[in-house]
Amino acid sequence: RFCIFIENLFSGKNKVLLRAAKSLGLYRLVQHSSSPCWKSAYDENVESGTDYTLDISEKRMSDIFESFLGAAYLIDPTIPIGLLNEVGSCFPEFDEGSTHWFMARGSMKYDGFPFIEHPDWDREMKRLHQILHSAQHIFPSFEKNASGFCQHLDTLTNLPNIIDGLQSDSYSTILLKCALFDYSFADDEYESTSEDLWLERLAIMREKIFHVGNASLQLKVVEALYHRYLGTTSGDIHLQKICVLSMDSLAYVFVKNGFHKFLFDRNANEILSFQTIMEEADELGSEEWERRGGWILPGGIEEFQKRIEGTHIVLPRYPGLAAGRIFGRKKKLNESITNDLQFSMKCIFGALVLSLGLEKAWTLFLPVFLELLVLSPEELRKCYA
Repeated sequence: RFCIFIENLFSGKNKVLLRAAKSLGLYRLVQHSSSPCWKSAYDENVESGTDYTLDISEKRMSDIFESFLGAAYLIDPTIPIGLLNEVGSCFPEFDEGSTHWFMARGSMKYDGFPFIEHPDWDREMKRLHQILHSAQHIFPSFEKNASGFCQHLDTLTNLPNIIDGLQSDSYSTILLKCALFDYSFADDEYESTSEDLWLERLAIMREKIFHVGNASLQLKVVEALYHRYLGTTSGDIHLQKICVLSMDSLAYVFVKNGFHKFLFDRNANEILSFQTIMEEADELGSEEWERRGGWILPGGIEEFQKRIEGTHIVLPRYPGLAAGRIFGRKKKLNESITNDLQFSMKCIFGALVLSLGLEKAWTLFLPVFLELLVLSPEELRKCYA
């Protein structure tokens, strides 16, 4: 829920953040220069030998509040929850009769969401369980996809203990089945029935899982970049984040790792089209890598292995990606090709976060993304200028 609020309420809503910052009195703590240049209606008189007024723009103040939350998260992920609870009345749709607007029990950093502590969510999960088992004409497909994905993820990550925990929990399997279900009955393979109306609840749940996965994936990627490249600017981190999380990159990583094989609609035209594009890009990128010793940087494979030392990864696997784009293409692909694939990637990550907690979910996905994290901002600019 913290991630959803970060994405939906904070992004671009300066007035909401401004109210939150003011309610905390954050403007009193802002460090300033001797000749302030910010302008706003919100002034604070400060005494330091002489009286003067420090002007802070609304945008600047909201940015400071976001930075404040980010710093608090890096110190302890439970601190932002306390801060958000303190300023809860600043957010839209707040019930003034309640003192606990923030309903999550904990940060979900180390453990999944406690559905059984929330009666409404507990009932919804049990209802989804009934729906899955009542859809006899496609239930075997749900079971096969979820089980197959877990086995495949175990092969990719070599983390059986985490995978076993994912498979042994009934709520976790429900979330994973929803994440892998794209609600398409246009195929001839399945005949639409009245039961399909109930399956819409799975599609609705999948959209909710997507928002969790989208925000959580951004959070973990940026956190990883922050710790890996301490000397970089915010602009550098923004560049790296775009390269890692672009629609082209996510679609490529999703298909390259075989995740598409476990989707309900695995034979969709968009998937087949992207596979063709990916194969062409891999061929072009591999030719470029071969000229450099097996990887994009001088030193080739040897340099790559130095950067991923301590992991079970041996060779780079993404020759068809070039700084957030498909190799050989100056513009991003048409979203009609990549959208469903990147959406599914975020749904799966959201299901893992809700099931296992943020850290375990990222532990499972880090081997998939690590290759995209080992190039510095300057290397990205130089190699793919």
